[in-house]
Amino acid sequence: MQQYYIKDQNEGFVKSVTKKEKRAKSPKLHVLSTLQAVVNLEVYSPANVLKLVQGLNEKKLVAYPRTDTQFIIDNEFAYLADNVERCQQIAGISFAIASTRPNKPVCGQFQGLKNYSKRVFFRKAPSHIGNLNRRCCDNRLSQRYQCYYEYKQNGYYEIQASILKGEWQKSKYLALYITQNVAKVSGAENGIQFYGEISRVEIIENLNSETQVRFHIHHWQTLKQAIRPVGYGIQTFIMTTFNVLSHAKDLPELFMKYGEEVKLWRMLRRLTTNVKTALDDKIVDHASKIQAYQIGYYFVVIDREQDEIHVMHDENILEQLPLDMLKRQPIHVFRVIKETIFK
Repeated sequence: MQQYYIKDQNEGFVKSVTKKEKRAKSPKLHVLSTLQAVVNLEVYSPANVLKLVQGLNEKKLVAYPRTDTQFIIDNEFAYLADNVERCQQIAGISFAIASTRPNKPVCGQFQGLKNYSKRVFFRKAPSHIGNLNRRCCDNRLSQRYQCYYEYKQNGYYEIQASILKGEWQKSKYLALYITQNVAKVSGAENGIQFYGEISRVEIIENLNSETQVRFHIHHWQTLKQAIRPVGYGIQTFIMTTFNVLSHAKDLPELFMKYGEEVKLWRMLRRLTTNVKTALDDKIVDHASKIQAYQIGYYFVVIDREQDEIHVMHDENILEQLPLDMLKRQPIHVFRVIKETIFK
């Protein structure tokens, strides 16, 4: 009132009242960027908002913050419709429910993503490795080079939504696996050389083709050394940790899933950098286990049936160690392996 120089003792008169009925569409769901825009910036910085949302996501209370879509799929709508009254009670507010049926143009278009919207466990800095040939299924090399150039130039990578499984929604980084054919026409090295931090994930709906998931990359970076295929390949994609990606030399090393495998591999790398990893399939994303780590003519095998580590030469077992000793007495395990192989 003071800014208009109106004092408390001044009187005013209402000359007319006009009433109009207006209808507005219900607001879309928040994504990270819209949520950051509406909060009090003096209290919550964009970085603080991201941290809070990530914490809520890990508790399965909100969707993944880096997925830039304001829609939900049918089964999520059904869950909300069944629990809306309970949500009102928890929030301590009451409002009229406009509709308990989904708006098909909004919800139905994400039918193909039903299996990929689940909130999954978050591992430390997981990385998604994409096969550059998968998106460019045309047999012409020029077409594959065009895809490679487009991804590198425009800072993104696309893959069919129906292919994605597991923890892909939690990926923080994405790396490109360049096949031998793409390497021939692009000049890039066969294997994994380029990676980048994922800035956001976008769902691309195409009327005449399958739904695509587009990963936007801050900027592509180059690994200190390219990860060589050494006779292995990737058909679609694999998941690994950023730490393994940063230190791996050969493609099968990215398969390591269990703590014992990573710990043993790092231990062997302290002995020599010439450690080969053998999988039970030449296509890494088809493999089910690590068969052995190889140093020269020696093999180090994790036998999960007996919960033992075997140090072998040809088919002869030279040393047997309990697997849990890797955790309890790692120095002893290191010493035994070293003395057996480098005696």
